[in-house]
Amino acid sequence: MDPSLSVELAKHDWTAFRTFTGDASRVPVAIVTLASAESDEQAAAGYWRIDNVVVVDGRLSEAVKPVTSCLLVAMDLAPPPGRKSILDLLSVIATGYEEHVDNQVVGEVSVRTCVEMMASRLNAFIEELLASGNASCVDILLMCAVHVDGVLNEVCQAFVSALSLRSCLSIREHIEIAIDDLPQSCQ
Repeated sequence: MDPSLSVELAKHDWTAFRTFTGDASRVPVAIVTLASAESDEQAAAGYWRIDNVVVVDGRLSEAVKPVTSCLLVAMDLAPPPGRKSILDLLSVIATGYEEHVDNQVVGEVSVRTCVEMMASRLNAFIEELLASGNASCVDILLMCAVHVDGVLNEVCQAFVSALSLRSCLSIREHIEIAIDDLPQSCQ
């Protein structure tokens, strides 16, 4: 395991965080699985061990904060299949619900805090969007523009640039919808 991911995982007392299936003690293994996933099958295995535990149907548990910080480190380390699944999970977190009927069981969550962490890596999401047309990056960038002061213009520029790229042709409508959902219009 990469030392930077090991350090980030060790920063958190995983047994102290609640999930939809109990504590988060098994989540680090799923993160490591994603960070090292060289096949779609390996990536899916790691993804579902987080998606069905930390996030369920868009509802977030308190474990999303440490998961987000670890996924942001793992994103740079993962081979393409793992990286895609990491971006998909970050998108699910960024667009998730913090207020829901399970809060007493899974703890309170701040989507804003998670998205602020993601905004610290804004350029990485922009680069991924422009290079590969990853739809998850559209959602992450949109939520950054909604929740984080000072990034709206950069997100607007990225979306407008993406509209003219061949790499983003298949997600053009998704980008146009995101532009319409921005807190203010792109100039």
